[in-house]
Amino acid sequence: MEALGLFQTWLSRQENRILDVLYPPACIECGVGGFWCCDSCFESIDFDIETPMVDGIDCVHVIGSYANPVLRKLLTSYKYRSASCLRPILRLLVERWKREVGVSIDGDWTILTTPTDEQHILERGYDHTVYLAEIVRDLLLPHARIVSAFHRNRKTEANASLHESELRIGNIKGSIELIEPVHGLVFLIDDVLTSGATMGECARVLRRSGVERIEGLAFALGR
Repeated sequence: MEALGLFQTWLSRQENRILDVLYPPACIECGVGGFWCCDSCFESIDFDIETPMVDGIDCVHVIGSYANPVLRKLLTSYKYRSASCLRPILRLLVERWKREVGVSIDGDWTILTTPTDEQHILERGYDHTVYLAEIVRDLLLPHARIVSAFHRNRKTEANASLHESELRIGNIKGSIELIEPVHGLVFLIDDVLTSGATMGECARVLRRSGVERIEGLAFALGR
């Protein structure tokens, strides 16, 4: 299995090299050639953001603001356009955030991602939150395990299309369930935190199952 994983990593790198030749990289924000995100634009992502509160979550970590055009384009391009070429930049972003903010998290954690609608996964070709969780595990919680324990039991509207917090909460309420038991310390991963409806519903389900502590991390705050 390890050899297969190494081969898949090598194959992915070769595919990216071919794509770079066919479609030369250009910064997603300023357009300068040679980089998917140039140093100047990358450094423009700041981490001076107020920590939000979400019902049921003991502590929420947020990397940056969705209002920042570079961070917004990084996340939307990766999420909606299957831009896997941006994965290394997202990884560098978490490394920089950890270093500059001084984040340190101890304990025996289980990492869960907020559930993505299955139809959206089929449309995009992958679950974008899984790789975000892998970044967090590798850089912040190296001994944690990533578990796919959530399931959406009904179709919901995309929360991004709903502008009222009450509508988002009502849209997601009761739509998430656990398909395997989770205990102890749980670390929830989401891409963008706006109303906190999805993360809050995940926390409600986890609390009912007896989880001790829940922390969350969002790559951007959309409020």
